[in-house]
Amino acid sequence: MNDPEVVRFTEARHGVHTYESLLAYVDKLGVSDSEFLMGLFETEGGRHVGNIKIGPVNAIHRTASLGLVIGERTCWNRGYASEAIRLAARHAFGPLRLHKLTAGIIDGNEASLKAFLKNGFVVEGVRRQQNLCESTWRDETLVGLLASEFHDG
Repeated sequence: MNDPEVVRFTEARHGVHTYESLLAYVDKLGVSDSEFLMGLFETEGGRHVGNIKIGPVNAIHRTASLGLVIGERTCWNRGYASEAIRLAARHAFGPLRLHKLTAGIIDGNEASLKAFLKNGFVVEGVRRQQNLCESTWRDETLVGLLASEFHDG
């Protein structure tokens, strides 16, 4: 989480992370009723390659955002993000009974945008110059997926 390239398009880029701070974050979300952090592991060998988070959940409107990071660079562009998004959506629209998932993708993160679109998310808008990233103001593309639009497969 301290690799600038890994956290380039995440809010984690704004801080330094220690083993202890990461454990505290995982512990906090482990008891949360509104945020759900899940590890991403390779089927072969069980190597931890990233995380995906659903939340915070708005219980009234039954909505939540998705955020993910693939921390193992060797796993980039291999479909892991797309599969993680599909499985997280299955959980969100199944057991969590959510109505809608959303995500915000910083301009320049084409791989993430592609993974969301592959899973049926649609572009709902653009927040112009929303994020300061690498000393440049960048747009944020907002995507969303309704439970009725989700196709698991």
